[in-house]
Amino acid sequence: MPNSFLPDAFDAKQDKRNRIFNYIHTKRLTSKPEIAAALDITLPTVTQYISGLMADNLVIENGSLDSTGGRRPVALSCNEKARASVGLSLSLSHASAIVLDLYGNRLAYENLAVSFSDTPAYKSLLQTLIQNALAKASIPAKAILGVKISVPAAVDAAGETILYSHVFPTGLSCRELCADIPFACSFCNDATAAGFAELWDSPFENTAVYLSLSNTVGGAVIMDGKIYPGSSNRSGEFGHISIDRDGPRCRCGQRGCLGCYCAATVLSDNYDGDLDAFFLALQNEDAQALSLWDEYLNYLASGIQILRAAFDCDVIIGGFIGSYIEPYIEDLRLAAAARSPFREDPSFIRPCRYKRLASNAGAALQLIADFLRTV
Repeated sequence: MPNSFLPDAFDAKQDKRNRIFNYIHTKRLTSKPEIAAALDITLPTVTQYISGLMADNLVIENGSLDSTGGRRPVALSCNEKARASVGLSLSLSHASAIVLDLYGNRLAYENLAVSFSDTPAYKSLLQTLIQNALAKASIPAKAILGVKISVPAAVDAAGETILYSHVFPTGLSCRELCADIPFACSFCNDATAAGFAELWDSPFENTAVYLSLSNTVGGAVIMDGKIYPGSSNRSGEFGHISIDRDGPRCRCGQRGCLGCYCAATVLSDNYDGDLDAFFLALQNEDAQALSLWDEYLNYLASGIQILRAAFDCDVIIGGFIGSYIEPYIEDLRLAAAARSPFREDPSFIRPCRYKRLASNAGAALQLIADFLRTV
């Protein structure tokens, strides 16, 4: 995980307990003498805080390390299952839950085909979905950091209310929707969550644009290793960039929005709503699929060049299309290069690392990152 998620982990002004725990979490295997030397904290003080972390079950002894002389030091590790978080993803017709440990490892996954409705029955189903996921993960309720809910919507900064969505009612309250769930719950935008997942444990993501190409088009702006939310918490609404003022009418009221041309449904609607079927046809060089894909790439390349001109950084292709794009990334790069005014190397366009469950994982990882800041 990038150090930008940590509370300036090795800054002497930060709380010693937090710094010590984050050092152990980052190193994965260390010792008291190593911690003392790395953080410039006395060994007795390190020992004191380690005792407290072990009492809270956050740190465990894990064998011993090699010695340069004298007794071999006891090895210390983070107990990754001491805490866990739940990422709940909601759409109009599905709900899914993922449980992650403190390193972002998946412990369990549950999926449910259910139509959204603001009813007691739907709320009860969400509670059951989470309970089933936690039972699979074998994680006690007291270890759960909370439930972060990714939705295709703009939400308020506190994650309490949906401000705007084509799927869910405006003004939908997280507190009311999750009344049956016995954990702290909050909303987040699904594309922003997926962008956050790209940051996790990445050696190179510091500044980039994440472009989510699912049934809607959105994304996230990553600046200095953090998600930039914008002044109204609506950063990354790339689907509503108009690329043709005479184009088709978007649901937002504008014409020619990028989402009209680059949503995954542009492709899947021609194959009975089955994106797998489209890409299978494309792989088999079906004439209709080839024509659709060529047109799709041209519109996508235009959108990417707008993002490149605005942000001058890498563009990561994610969402449903991102899970299929890797074999075709050179075709997309060539299409984008043909539209570049700078004759630059188009390798700034990259496929996402998270091919599946990115919004679930990103939602859960936000809770883990919050915990690591505040241990």
